[in-house]
Amino acid sequence: MSVISIEGISKAYPNKKENAARIVLKDVSLEIEENEFVCIVGPSGCGKTTVLNLIAGFERPNKGKLLYRGEEIVGTSPQRAVVFQEFSLFPWMDVLKNVEFSIDRKKYAPRERTELAKKYIDLVGLSEFADHRPNNLSGGMKQRVAIARTLAMQPDVMLMDEPFSALDEQTRKKLDQEILDIWKKEKRTVVFITHNISEAILLGTRIIMLSSSPGRIVGEWRIGSEDKDLNSEKMTVLRNEIVSRLQPCACAGDRVRIINIEEE
Repeated sequence: MSVISIEGISKAYPNKKENAARIVLKDVSLEIEENEFVCIVGPSGCGKTTVLNLIAGFERPNKGKLLYRGEEIVGTSPQRAVVFQEFSLFPWMDVLKNVEFSIDRKKYAPRERTELAKKYIDLVGLSEFADHRPNNLSGGMKQRVAIARTLAMQPDVMLMDEPFSALDEQTRKKLDQEILDIWKKEKRTVVFITHNISEAILLGTRIIMLSSSPGRIVGEWRIGSEDKDLNSEKMTVLRNEIVSRLQPCACAGDRVRIINIEEE
């Protein structure tokens, strides 16, 4: 059984005109297996974040359905946790308290929550900053706290929406390697949204490409979990292939008139 099953979903958002909407996703089907690191790429506006929101349970499709381990997704769950582009940390709490806050109080006693928080703070390399508040941290460190907080929830699936896009290139590369190392240790299922093809190749065991809106799956590459040298001939050829496939997709999104998307 797949961890996540996406079965023929379509998603549309209404515009100001009566009976009109913009179809963002159309007839998307995808199976995500245990411990996969799936990277989703595509032009701006193709519905990448919408896919993530649907898996998270923030939104519902207009057509089709999504399953988590065989059960239909009808809302949010701590088993499917999200790391956003924004850090969303509590400014009045230090790093330890921010991470502790995400841990289930019904499942863990206070001392256990503290130890679990310390474990994941150490995993992201911030043990010496556990007593610092967010305003005393760099952007990269704040995102590490956000990742530690998500890991401390012990989710089955981690959903990451361009988590490093606001960071400088050097910090981004460092965090890419760190999240890869964490994934290898923790062995969770990850769905990762990115515009950066090199990042997708480095991190992903599989890359999924969406077309421009309405988003459809137009490309898929299985890479595996072996260590990758981005400068190797094999990875260079792969990157060039993905980029060449991406360029025809990067056209303006279509605005279409619909009455009922289920009839599309």
